[in-house]
Amino acid sequence: MDIYSEIVRLQRAGQKCALATIVSARGSIPAYESAKLLIREDGSILGTVGGGCVEAQVLTASREV
Repeated sequence: MDIYSEIVRLQRAGQKCALATIVSARGSIPAYESAKLLIREDGSILGTVGGGCVEAQVLTASREV
């Protein structure tokens, strides 16, 4: 599923979502720069920013926005 199509679908359905994107990294990372993670209002996700601790931090931050 294309992440941008999903954003449009969610907007049309009146649902909230958050999009996280890796814009810069220092050292090695399990994903790549420009990797994206879409977090839906129900907590389900599409994509990845590398998993583990980084993804957990992104999920926590998404609840605040």
